[in-house]
Amino acid sequence: MRKNVLLLLLVIVLLATVCSSQPLQVAWRGYEEGLEEARRTGKPVYLFFYREVCPYCVLADRTLFRSPQIVAILNDEFVPIRVDVEKSPNLAVRYGIIGVPTHVILRPNGEVYAVLIGLPSVEDFEHFLSKVLNELKSRQGDVEAVENVEEKGVEELVLAVSALVAAAAAGVVAAFSPCVLPMYPVLFLGVLRTKKRNLLSLAIGFILSYAVLGYIAGLIGQSLAGAREVLVRSVAILLFLLGALLILGRLESFLSSLTAAIEPFTRRVSQGSPLLLGILLSILWTPCIGPLSGAILSVSAVASSPGLGVLIAATYATGFILTAIALGRGLVKIYSSRVKERKKRKVFKALARRGRLLQKLAGLVLLALGLMILTGGLPSGI
Repeated sequence: MRKNVLLLLLVIVLLATVCSSQPLQVAWRGYEEGLEEARRTGKPVYLFFYREVCPYCVLADRTLFRSPQIVAILNDEFVPIRVDVEKSPNLAVRYGIIGVPTHVILRPNGEVYAVLIGLPSVEDFEHFLSKVLNELKSRQGDVEAVENVEEKGVEELVLAVSALVAAAAAGVVAAFSPCVLPMYPVLFLGVLRTKKRNLLSLAIGFILSYAVLGYIAGLIGQSLAGAREVLVRSVAILLFLLGALLILGRLESFLSSLTAAIEPFTRRVSQGSPLLLGILLSILWTPCIGPLSGAILSVSAVASSPGLGVLIAATYATGFILTAIALGRGLVKIYSSRVKERKKRKVFKALARRGRLLQKLAGLVLLALGLMILTGGLPSGI
């Protein structure tokens, strides 16, 4: 029994000795197989061009490809491929091989990165492989960084354009507010009696006022950059609440009473400077269009810069004032015509109904935006 055990141990020792004495070998791949593996794994390719009868190629097999360090680098970091130039002359022509042995390094996409001709020493070849590998990894990191910056830039551009489109749409919807519709005939009748360029001055004053408000909101948001996450969540909650108010219509009666209170003042101001009137209207109509205006200024506060905040607020104001002017001109014509009073009221009621519907739809959008930001379904910055 003891003899059998000793014999078994002796066999194991001999096998271990034989196995340990076996030199490490490079795991060579075929050409097409190797290129496909490189594309799949992202590893660079090492091409070894040789001839069977080339003495330096044979010496490379006995020296370079028997070095444990070189074998480990080739197997772990590269996709090694052997190419016999006599069996694959087309590949020799493709890579411009003029002598053997030649060592070619390819990027993972198949582009040639480096070429070494001849038989270097083991130390020099190991240094060559390590240097090439470090350069490739460094450049790959730079490429990925540039790609990340480009992707972020495109994402920010898409968000900014989306915000501007949404701001313009919100301005159009706000102009249909039942709270401000009754004021259009009185207001624009006074403005239209004078020169038509007064409408342009009115619009400039209104837009300028909101641009200033957007800039202030952007500055406030920038000053709170250290607490941006809290700011964004606060804005999301505010958007949710404003959306709920628009859907429920709880503020309509209160806002209508405010409108009635400021209408005489608006009537008097409309006879003065159109530019000043535009600035004052942006303030006087705040109670009427408060939910949407508040949402726009909140978005301006979390914009990536005060400049973008200005653009968002100014775009909203442009959408509002252009729509208000168009509605005002139409209502002035109707109210100045000989149309029966009942038909005039019918037109106004139809516009008011559409305004309520648009406001409810805008409320749903604000609710969705608030929820998406809170739940992480939407980027938190513009």
